[in-house]
Amino acid sequence: MPGIVLSKDLGVSGFRVGVVHSYNDDVVRCARKMSSFGLDSSQTQRLLSAMLSDEEFTSIFIAESTRRLCSRQKTFTSGLARVGISCLKANAGLFCWMDLRRLLREATEEAEMEL
Repeated sequence: MPGIVLSKDLGVSGFRVGVVHSYNDDVVRCARKMSSFGLDSSQTQRLLSAMLSDEEFTSIFIAESTRRLCSRQKTFTSGLARVGISCLKANAGLFCWMDLRRLLREATEEAEMEL
């Protein structure tokens, strides 16, 4: 399942899980050494394995999640546009890059923090 980000696409942001898939022996060796500092619990591994193995559930969930994110992104950016705040164009997502420069009293870091 390339391109899936568990925390965002499957809504499991509390799960700190990572996967290294590499044919580079140096990368694999390094990852093995580092993995002992942050092993996932067997319960987490089992739950995510079951979830990701259910291809029907995963594809339906991701499609619906994508649809909802896209809808909310359009609602959010439309609201910002109505009050004169522009955003970088995106096709969905959890983040929005807004241009708030016109709301700054001056172009300084202090003014950014104040805003």
